[in-house]
Amino acid sequence: MSLLKRLWLTALGATCAAFLIGFVISMINARSYLEQQLRAQSQDSATALALSLSQQSKDKATAELMVSALFDGGHFELIRLQDVQGQVITERNGGARSSTVPSWFEGTFHITVHPGQAQVSDGWKQFGRVTVVAHSKFAYESLWQSGIWFLLTMLAIGLATGLLLTGLFNWAKHPIEDLMAHARAVSSRQYKTMAEPSVPELRRVASAFNTMVRQVREMFAEQSARIEALQREASKDLLTDLPNRAFFLGRLRDQLADETAPPQGMLVVLRLIGLTQFNRDLGRDAVDLVLIGVSDKLKTIVATLPDSLGARLNGADFALLLPSATPEEAEQILHNWLQAARQAVAKLNPDTQGVVCAGLAHYRHGEMERDVLSRTDHALAQGEAGESGWAAAQDLQQLSAAPERDWLLMLSRAVEQASFELARFPVLSMEGRELHEEALLRLTDPDSGQLLTAGQFMPWAQRLGMTAEVDMAAVTLACQHLRHEPGEISVNISPATLGTPGWLDKAKSLFESNRDVAGRLLFEINEAGLSQQGDALQAFTEMARRYKVRVGVEHFGRTFSSIPSLYELNLSFLKIDAGLISDIGHQPSNQRLVKAIVAIAANAQCQVYAEGVHTAIEHAVLVTLGLNGYTGPEATRRLA
Repeated sequence: MSLLKRLWLTALGATCAAFLIGFVISMINARSYLEQQLRAQSQDSATALALSLSQQSKDKATAELMVSALFDGGHFELIRLQDVQGQVITERNGGARSSTVPSWFEGTFHITVHPGQAQVSDGWKQFGRVTVVAHSKFAYESLWQSGIWFLLTMLAIGLATGLLLTGLFNWAKHPIEDLMAHARAVSSRQYKTMAEPSVPELRRVASAFNTMVRQVREMFAEQSARIEALQREASKDLLTDLPNRAFFLGRLRDQLADETAPPQGMLVVLRLIGLTQFNRDLGRDAVDLVLIGVSDKLKTIVATLPDSLGARLNGADFALLLPSATPEEAEQILHNWLQAARQAVAKLNPDTQGVVCAGLAHYRHGEMERDVLSRTDHALAQGEAGESGWAAAQDLQQLSAAPERDWLLMLSRAVEQASFELARFPVLSMEGRELHEEALLRLTDPDSGQLLTAGQFMPWAQRLGMTAEVDMAAVTLACQHLRHEPGEISVNISPATLGTPGWLDKAKSLFESNRDVAGRLLFEINEAGLSQQGDALQAFTEMARRYKVRVGVEHFGRTFSSIPSLYELNLSFLKIDAGLISDIGHQPSNQRLVKAIVAIAANAQCQVYAEGVHTAIEHAVLVTLGLNGYTGPEATRRLA
């Protein structure tokens, strides 16, 4: 029963109790008063009649006339004149009269009417006695009307009290609802402070909530700082703050194996020759300034290119990974970087010829890491020997790309005809039990019949502003699959989709029409979406939670500025980027980092999976780190 109903019942109960008590007391008091008035009326009338009879002749006709005159002029039940022997000389009796008062009321509050008596004298002798009894009908009616008015008054008071309590409840309900919403948010791992209400009792509760939230936030901040420190230790070059060689090679390996990544790209390596000699001649501090200058230019380039990655491979070598870049774009970027590097080196040695060189090579999905690096090293050696200071791999050629209008036509037709397909890959628990399947889109090229991966057509979908339509097609296919098969399935959603107007309403409509399977649906958002579409992601997560749809993050660990979002967005799971998982058995710093991520995710009640697990050794190490599951070639092999 709601609090408002209880308040109304309390008001009703109090009104009823007050009415019953007050009614009985007021009726008894009123009855006593009326009995006294009737007694006085009877006695006064008897005295007046006796006095009048004493002054008149004592014949019977005169007596009857005077008794009748009094009886007809007043409200009397009985007027009787008796002689001294008790014989009735004359009598008028009113008998019963019709009344609107219920009989039960008259029986409950019976009015006793005492008769009034007076002596009639004849000179000095007693002639007789007069008895007068006032009629109680009007007294009952007066008492009944008093009771009705008392009832109506109490009902009005009760109604006013109820309305007043309702008003007070509505006034107090808003801060109470705020407290309830705050409590639900905390239970849902959304740690936000609230404005403290003006009601002292509620203010103390809100203050306790806010204190707890601040303490939790401080704990999260400490954990985030610890993870950031571990991340720097595991993946950063301390001097330049660029990713180190291990992190870069892990990302390259992931780009070559990940089907959702662009199918081809470019790799640039820049080398500072004679760095050891500069250290001996000019000192380490001067050389460090040059290295920082080269790295700053690299950071500027990376900041303008989504999904690119710059790193310091060793003391003199820097690398730049350019997914989906064309050779012409990569050459332009290389020239800009090479020029900036030469300007930095010129501070130490004006003659930069042969001091700074670079190599450029391409890569394709499915290639081995060593082949790409070997091709790049060969180009770097050619650049070091050449006059220009840079060279491209000999087999570098224009990478095929369909005209934009062809992609627009192909994607539009695929959306209209629902001709996409889903390729599913297992996500296993560390014990080998299938947790869910990760679904990736496929599209058949109408010209060649080749099955295109998401990494081949999604960059074009993003460029054409069609990610929302393509992602909705993927979600629709997933729902259709869940209707016919058991298990759970996850779908990748582009960050650009979250910011598309109308996407949230379309997703809600789809969940509404698929309530029976929505609880087995999972969504994965690229980690970049946490910063690019934070508000939209939070709105989508809150809406999805109402349909028991889980939302998580993939490629987690490429940037650790998103760690606080784990608590604000109430994410269900995260998948650690394959770059941190690659060769983790020989990377103690990565092991410490992954273990810290697992710990902070556990505090947020968030499952942690590993991406791109290739070997049994990697799996064995991950088991000791406490992860909940993994995906990659090793998962596919074990499930086969």
